Amino acid sequence: MIHPQSLQRLTLICLGGLMATLAYWLLGFSSLMPPHMIWAWLIGVEIPLLLAVPGLLAGRPYTFAWLSLASLFYFGGALTDLIANPAERHASLPATLLALGIFVGCVLFPKSLKAYRRRR
Repeated sequence: MIHPQSLQRLTLICLGGLMATLAYWLLGFSSLMPPHMIWAWLIGVEIPLLLAVPGLLAGRPYTFAWLSLASLFYFGGALTDLIANPAERHASLPATLLALGIFVGCVLFPKSLKAYRRRR
């Protein structure tokens, strides 16, 4: 079984990468939207991810549970853009993979933590 701390690190690294990719993605479209809309979108997509950081650092299974559901939103959006907009694959492919990494880390963490505690 994978150590819970490894899954916690995987989730945190993927979360940071997704946040950076989303910021790059939204700021790259700055010529297509008014500035106040870019910042509104940026805040709207980054705040849920930022709210998860303290719980992830503390290793709270509840945070991993709700973040696994939230990551599906990011995965679905990035996958849709990956398929529908081939010109922007340089941003949507990493976002898709990072959201998938968050989901996998969040789903496996509670089970791994339970097995680790049982062995101790």
